[in-house]
Order: sequence, then structure tokens, then C-alpha cells
Amino acid sequence: MTDDKRQPQAAVPAAPANAAPPASVAPAVSVIVPVYKAEAYIRRCLDSLAAQTLTDFEVLLIDDGSPDGSGAICDEYAARDPRFRAFHKANGGVASARQYGLDRARGEYVTHADPDDWAAPRMLEAMVGRARETGADMVVTDYIEEVSPGVSRPIHVVCPDATPEALLRELLMQRVFGASWNKLLRRSFILSHHVAYEPGMSLCEDLYFNCRFLLHGPVIAFLPEPCYHYDLYSNGNTLTRKASPKDLHSMARVIALLEGRVDPQLRLDAQAYAEELYHIKETSKERAAEAGLLSEARDLCPEVNGEYLRRNGSSLFPLYRLQLCLLLRGHAGLAALAGQVRRLQSLKILKKLLTR
Repeated sequence: MTDDKRQPQAAVPAAPANAAPPASVAPAVSVIVPVYKAEAYIRRCLDSLAAQTLTDFEVLLIDDGSPDGSGAICDEYAARDPRFRAFHKANGGVASARQYGLDRARGEYVTHADPDDWAAPRMLEAMVGRARETGADMVVTDYIEEVSPGVSRPIHVVCPDATPEALLRELLMQRVFGASWNKLLRRSFILSHHVAYEPGMSLCEDLYFNCRFLLHGPVIAFLPEPCYHYDLYSNGNTLTRKASPKDLHSMARVIALLEGRVDPQLRLDAQAYAEELYHIKETSKERAAEAGLLSEARDLCPEVNGEYLRRNGSSLFPLYRLQLCLLLRGHAGLAALAGQVRRLQSLKILKKLLTR
């Protein structure tokens, strides 16, 4: 994503003398950083990785055809610190960049960092230590949401049990964030179960990957230490952009993966699982409606349209929900009228903001 902010050009920190293992020796952990239009803030991320208290790691910088100076910054860090490896590929989207890194990772464990975020100094040491202490195939850590400069909010990951079925349920209900960056995974488990990122997914690619991982019954551990800083302000487009048809395709892929997967090994209750799947379908439909993609919202998971009306048919707000319910009842004209009201409401709010 683009960002007009620019940070001072800081010198790349020198690597510790004992930092890089020989190429034939696998590091403890591989950190994959997908890079696209990140020149405004990527140095902060890479500096935080270079400063880790655990030195036995590698960072794979995947320049996904970025048109700005991000690729050159990746090369700069790779030239200075042998733990950093820079790769340049044609643009294929974030899922392809993550998989490109995963295919080239050498670590015992794998995690991710996004270029607009940064890591706490102990992140790798704490996560790898927790994995080795518990024998976990997946470690999920707490994190900090950076709301604005100087304003942060610690997030404690809450899950009823350290089991795959419990974590899968929390991910589906969106009570636990599906991101890749606060999760450390055993690479051999990924390889033995052929878990991969799905090419072409522009949204939920990490949720999709993590759900596929959990369906194979890994050992789970949680780390109650905020190890990662999730930046909500530097790259504003990440949060403000609305769903696109391509995003809806990605959501549909997640749903298709999970549909009917009541795996006996995971001991998932069929009725509870169906309710959780309904929740993600409803959320996907509403995200489409909120973006003004009403026809797409109607056609996404049409098997739940009747249930959606039963649960939400009497709602007048938010207006996108009213629009969708009107359309599902066959009142396309009234749905369009509600859309006009919604646009006028948005203009009114914008006018108030501009006249403050």
C-alpha cells in the first residue's frame, strides 16, 4: 500500500559477530516479510528484527514486484547483515509472497512480520523458547495494537483451551485474529501436511493458511507476552479500503475449505461448527454489502440467505444490512433507495468533519 509519510533514513544496524549460521546449518527460526510499496516504514520493521535478543534466525525479504524503493532497501539490509536474504519476484499478491518465502525458508520454525509493523526485542527468543518448552507446533503470542503515534492497546489472546478445535473455533468467530505475524509454526509440520498459502487470495490468506494448519491437529501453546506491534496508522489504506470482488473470492475460498470439515480427530461438535461457519458467511456477506457490492453479497453463500433474513430482517441499521435484506426480499428499488440515503448520510458526516 502507498503512504505519503517518510521516515528518516537510518543506518542499517550491524549484525552481531556470531549472528549468521553457516548456510548448511538451519537457523532456529525463519521470519518471512512480504514487501510491497513499503519504503516509508520498512526500516523500522527490519531494524526491530536485526535487534532481536535471539541471534539464530534468518529474515526472508520477499520483494513482490514493488515499484518504489522497497526492493533497494531489502538489498541494503541483505548486504549488511548475512541473516537477511533478499528475493525479488514479479508481483503476485501477498499470498504468493508468503508462499515464496515459505518455500525458501530453512528454519526449524517459521513466523511472519509485515513491513509496516515491528517486533519487540524478545519476540523470537520468547516464541522459540515457548515452542521448545512445550513441544508446540504452533505458538500464538499476545500483541500490541499501535492505534496512533504514542497510543497503544495491548491485546491478550484468549482461548478456552490450548487445543486445535478451540483455536479454530475462536478464529472462525473472529475472537482471535487470524494473522500470521503473531504465530510461530514448526516448519516440518507444515511440510509433512502439505499446508500452503492459496495463490491469488488478496484477503484472509493468513486465516485460510492457519485453519488448514489447525485441521491437522497440531500441538498448540499460547505466550502471554506482547511480542509484536501491529501498526494501525502508518499504512492507512490497509484498514480503510473496502472489500473488492477479488476479496470476496478469497472469503469464499476460506468458507469452501471449512465447509463440512467436522473432523473426528478435532472433536468438533457438528452443530456448534455449523453455527461458526454461518457466522463467517454472514460476516462475509455484510462486508460485501458495506462495500456497495449488493449483488455479490446476495450471491455469496446463497444457501444462508433465508437464515440471514430470519436473523436480520427486522434491522433498520446499519443501512447496508437493510439494503441487503430488501434485496433478498426482491425489493431492488427500495434497496437502491436505501443506498441513496446511505450515501447522503456519508456526505453529511464528511461535511461535519470538514467544517470542524
